[in-house]
Amino acid sequence: MSSTLPPPARRRVAVCADDFGLTAGANAAILELGARTAITATSVAVEGPRAAGDATALHALRDRISIGLHFNLTENPRFPHVRGVKGWIIATWLRRLDRRVLDAEVDRQLDLFESLFGMAPAHVDGHEHVHQFPGVRDALIEAIARRYGTTMTVRDTWPRRYRGPKAAVIGLLGARALGRHLAARGLRSNRDFAGVYDLAAAEGFGD
Repeated sequence: MSSTLPPPARRRVAVCADDFGLTAGANAAILELGARTAITATSVAVEGPRAAGDATALHALRDRISIGLHFNLTENPRFPHVRGVKGWIIATWLRRLDRRVLDAEVDRQLDLFESLFGMAPAHVDGHEHVHQFPGVRDALIEAIARRYGTTMTVRDTWPRRYRGPKAAVIGLLGARALGRHLAARGLRSNRDFAGVYDLAAAEGFGD
């Protein structure tokens, strides 16, 4: 007697190129990859120096790739008093930021995205994963729910299995709380976060 094994579960993998708008090189690479459909999505840092200039070219690819907001605080000229991702970790975890300031910044970046592309972002994530930090995640999720209901997808940063120390640290900085907040609001997210990879040839990234 023989038995038929069930087929392995299929997984949908999203390949998102972040940082559109920050540099000319990033924009050129993302536009080329998007035209080839070698990526499934990109995230735009709307206050970046190259965001407005290439927005039309990116918008033309909207039927090929998903275009979302790359919520950016760590390279944001509006916050010179908080330096780098370490500064934001300290400021958010010690609750040193005015929630009203965060609320205003979330709405400002969402407004700017809509003005650049004439549409709502398909998804939201954070530059250096700031969107999961305390206070920031609350402001972001509440703004998304208020403006878009439950149609938005937000990047979950929790790896479902161990993928190295850097990915683990990223997850521990707020991913579990972010996931709970998203679930409570009925917002969609990815089911797994593939983590952080070293792109050096010696690491065998190609394989």
